[in-house]
Amino acid sequence: MDMSLSLVEKYTPKRISDIVNQAESIASIINFLENFEKKKKKALLLYGPTGCGKTSTIYAIANEFNYEIIQLTSEDFRGKEVVNLVIKNAISTTSLFGRKKMILIDELESFVASDKGGLSSLLDIIASSKVPIILITLDFWDSKILPIKPYCEAIEFKKLVPKSMVSKMKKILESENIEYDDLVLEYIAKNSGGDMRAALNDLDILCTNRKRISKEDIVFLEERAQEINIFTAVQKIFKTSNPIESMETLDAVNIDIDTAILWLAENIPNEYVSKIDRALAYNYISRSDVFMGRISRRQNWELLSWAINLATAGVTFAKSKVNREFVRYSRPSIIAKLSESKKARQILKSIAFKISTQTHASTKIVAETYVPLLRVIFNHNEELSLKFKDLLSLEKEEVSFLSQKIFN
Repeated sequence: MDMSLSLVEKYTPKRISDIVNQAESIASIINFLENFEKKKKKALLLYGPTGCGKTSTIYAIANEFNYEIIQLTSEDFRGKEVVNLVIKNAISTTSLFGRKKMILIDELESFVASDKGGLSSLLDIIASSKVPIILITLDFWDSKILPIKPYCEAIEFKKLVPKSMVSKMKKILESENIEYDDLVLEYIAKNSGGDMRAALNDLDILCTNRKRISKEDIVFLEERAQEINIFTAVQKIFKTSNPIESMETLDAVNIDIDTAILWLAENIPNEYVSKIDRALAYNYISRSDVFMGRISRRQNWELLSWAINLATAGVTFAKSKVNREFVRYSRPSIIAKLSESKKARQILKSIAFKISTQTHASTKIVAETYVPLLRVIFNHNEELSLKFKDLLSLEKEEVSFLSQKIFN
């Protein structure tokens, strides 16, 4: 499979027919747009769980109905004068090829939660706009968006059902010429909780550099569950503009702060483009780590909330703007090294035990004196190596350990 694009990027819906399981919602949006001039309420409020297709649907409809989307971010909300200028330019400038326009505001809750006058600015936009406004949120009952709801028509996007998700994944795999076992796709769909983006990320992990995925891969996904939760948490902290959401992230996915610090520190350079943003983010991470050190030394757990807030809300606050590009996050190098080191120690311990039963020496002495000599033999004498392999009943990974090059 081509690794230059993720499956999420490669198969982002381009047409309405690409959208899964949301026919009723799509029909309501199209009706709103076609009758916009007659509408008293000039904004649509789309709500529903993560990964159900809210934003993708708008772009697919815009593509088919010849709309130009003007997407506003939280950085645009810096007071009424800026907002008025943005809207005036959006409405007054002529679109390329005479296309109609619509204004899209995603992550609505992050706008109104800010202290930049986001709520009053947004109400000004709705009141003055001559083009359709699309607002997107996860939670229709969020108290932060309560003042906006009377000015909008609301359309619910339902959580995707596994059957539809499996059908979508089958089409993707067939396009990629990858063979599959239905059980794997059913597991991914069920495990995603109705989030198509999460399902495709799981599928992406299994498909990379492979021509077939089988039911045995379910075990691999189960082992990856904790790491995927970490991925979700890190992505949320980096991508959200709302510090409050960021602070709640670790509780939502049950990740400890020490692990989060390692993952965030490893991936700040991947996510944040600006050197200033990176420096500020690392400053918050460093201060969080200082608090964790004080907790360890003094057993003062009252400091934990400070450490969590610095690592989550601090890193979120550090960015000047959200990076909308897909970012492949890297596993912390220190975890990989510790994991490799732990496995190597386990193999050494196993070899030492086998030798000690033959020599009656302690495993400590065997590890320090016998094993280094054995490694020399395995590097230079194949015939003798085979004899020791049989004598000690060495496993494949133990032979591999002893055969590692020790001299150039």
